[in-house]
Amino acid sequence: MKGERHTPGRYVMGLDGGGTKTVCAIVDGAGHTVGYGQGGPANINFVERRLAVMSFENAIIEALLALAPIGPHCLDAICVASPTPCSVYLPLLEKHVALKGPLVVTGEADAALAGTTTNQWGLVVLAGTGSFAWLKTQDGRVHSIGGWGAMLGDEGSAHWIGLEGLKAAIRGYDGRGPCTILSESIAEALGLAELRLLISEVYQGRLRYRHGVASIAPIVAEAANKGDSAAIDILQRAAYELALAARGCVIALDAQGEPIPCILSGGVFEAKDAIINPLETLFRSWLPNVTILPARVPQVVGTCAIALQRAGVEITENLLEKLQSGIQKTQNRRFDPFLT
Repeated sequence: MKGERHTPGRYVMGLDGGGTKTVCAIVDGAGHTVGYGQGGPANINFVERRLAVMSFENAIIEALLALAPIGPHCLDAICVASPTPCSVYLPLLEKHVALKGPLVVTGEADAALAGTTTNQWGLVVLAGTGSFAWLKTQDGRVHSIGGWGAMLGDEGSAHWIGLEGLKAAIRGYDGRGPCTILSESIAEALGLAELRLLISEVYQGRLRYRHGVASIAPIVAEAANKGDSAAIDILQRAAYELALAARGCVIALDAQGEPIPCILSGGVFEAKDAIINPLETLFRSWLPNVTILPARVPQVVGTCAIALQRAGVEITENLLEKLQSGIQKTQNRRFDPFLT
């Protein structure tokens, strides 16, 4: 960024291609954020391939523009975390970047872990557009639960919360369920004169896409923080589903007797107390050996940390904190972090 000094000759790129947005960050060997870009959704299970390509390209090009005054687009390493096949983004990287080091493709959970702690093990509960739980024990065993997608699962995700919010709004509007401010707030957010116009939005308009439904989740969180009982119930059920997945991972690896740090990753946790408090209550009852870490870090921090490590940079606590701070400040200036 303007006014900062950067370590010359060593730059890496981290990419996070998710269900709602794609993020690209370029950092130097000292952990300074040099370039940053974003695009739209990139998961080709839910959007057309051409849109995923466009999302990656927009993010990459925007990040590289900031690097241009420093020198050529020659990077020491790149790390990508995305469910999207590399055939979508690899041609773009070959087109726009001169890479003199490794290209690493990693899992979303590995990126969440690497972006939050220098430990190489722990429990990750991810709740962004989709959701899953993942556990890696100290001896290296791994198990995951969830991640089935919008039609088969993703309970507790932004899509699931958004869909439950839409249903609660409709039931309240019809008088088939408790009255809720969601009926009015969702219509207002979508610019609808009345809630019945929601039908065309869902089947023909913005909400026909998974990331569109997920965009309703912040409205549910806001309603819950205002004390709306229907919204509170949705977030409590979301916490229950996420805790179920986490408990399943711990039981599957017979890890109930060892202390486990837990990382909450994904924009759903921007709802703060409304989702985290019931989750912590369930953990105290079901998983007393698990401690939820306070940090909430964008996943792209982890891909940058992994890329730096593969480029020969030691990831210390200080360096990780610098990555977290720089990228998070940049990201917060750009968009609502609720969706990841």
